[in-house]
Amino acid sequence: MNRLRDWQSRLRDVIASRTDASFTWWANDCCTFASACVEAVTGHNRLEGLGPWKDEREALRFIASFGGLRAAIGSVLGAEIPPTLAQAGDIGLYVERDREAVAVWAGSGWLAPASAGLARIDDSAVIAAWRCTGEPENA
Repeated sequence: MNRLRDWQSRLRDVIASRTDASFTWWANDCCTFASACVEAVTGHNRLEGLGPWKDEREALRFIASFGGLRAAIGSVLGAEIPPTLAQAGDIGLYVERDREAVAVWAGSGWLAPASAGLARIDDSAVIAAWRCTGEPENA
């Protein structure tokens, strides 16, 4: 799957639209933000099958059914890459307060939804990454 010709402006638009958005389960959480960014870059919502959920408990139960968030993201985005090789639009897995979450490499840092707007995620917290154009191994 290739990146769209105008993927950079599309990615900037998604990031701008979430800059002041409040965190909301399945509307503006880490998975839906990553999904919107992947769709902006590729034109395909490859993470859509990872939900929906209405609250934290449902999200954790659903993600656990995949064997964890790392396995869930890998099942749709394919092989991992080192986080240091991430390019704009790529997805990263980080751990915060003993919970896994995903962020998007925005070109100058990792971003993820926070209680109000997007938060920068420290590079050292990101433990795995995927190309948003990667193909799952079972494709």
